[in-house]
Amino acid sequence: LKTMARPAPALPALALVLALAAAPLAAQTPAETKTAPAKGHAAEEMADMHTLEALRRNGANLSKPHKVQYFTNFPSEAQMLAARKELVAAGYTVVRAAQAGKDKPWVLILTRTMPLSTENVRGSRQTVAASVTKHGGQYDGWEAAAVP
Repeated sequence: LKTMARPAPALPALALVLALAAAPLAAQTPAETKTAPAKGHAAEEMADMHTLEALRRNGANLSKPHKVQYFTNFPSEAQMLAARKELVAAGYTVVRAAQAGKDKPWVLILTRTMPLSTENVRGSRQTVAASVTKHGGQYDGWEAAAVP
């Protein structure tokens, strides 16, 4: 189950999140959910809540530790390496840190294993997004499988 809210102006992003919430999630088969930030804290939190509910409906026990992946990209290797250093020091593990291709952005994919409480998801999203933004990158969301 993949759901996604892309960065956009506040009203379209909110409409997208609401449209995703109304989508028939049970008809989708993969038991994995991804969320990305929308403009504004309320929209980001709504996307997180929607994703957590989708995981729960697909059999996830959110009180058990899940491997969460965070997706980011950067215009330069130096920016990516600075964020990588900061996030590794904060307890994240690097899955991939490479250029997506010639003349493409630098990708940094991180993981962290944790129970999927609202507080954990919010805090982790804010930590990753703040570091990425601070170093000139773009935060593209998080993903977790329903079954850890």
